[in-house]
Amino acid sequence: MAGPGPHPRASTRFLTGVPAKPEDGADVLAGVSMDQIAGRVLGSKTQLATLELALDGRDFAESCGNGFSCAYTNTIAWANDTTPLPMENNPRAVFERLFGDSGSTDALARQLGSPDQIKLEQYLAAVRDVERRIQMTEKETDRELPLVERPAAGTPTSFEEHVKVLFDLQVLAYQ
Repeated sequence: MAGPGPHPRASTRFLTGVPAKPEDGADVLAGVSMDQIAGRVLGSKTQLATLELALDGRDFAESCGNGFSCAYTNTIAWANDTTPLPMENNPRAVFERLFGDSGSTDALARQLGSPDQIKLEQYLAAVRDVERRIQMTEKETDRELPLVERPAAGTPTSFEEHVKVLFDLQVLAYQ
């Protein structure tokens, strides 16, 4: 892409098809993103209509394109022409949004037939595995680190683990 603002122009157009409007302030213009259109159609059949995930935090310094609002680089999801949606990069927050922080499936399991009970147990084992990995990641953030800039709280120190945990949460969300 030529000219100023290649990142905001690309990230905004990715799911909206609309080019970012050059503007340094809050006067942004995009379009409804495809994930939100799908969420409006399919969301009535799911617990969450959409799930906006990111690998980077929303506070990356100097990442705004020259002459473009930071809103364009902080999200790829748009509720409407002027409303960018926040992206979540903290696996614990995503997990709790999907599953809450307490509760039980005992009543549900008693109502299911044997094949469905097996499927439910497999699903819950996958949920427990993701929760265990999130807990391990959170323990890592409490360790004493060498003299380097500490990553944002709650995100894995390994990029590969961060990607894997978020992808696993997406799979669980689809299930």
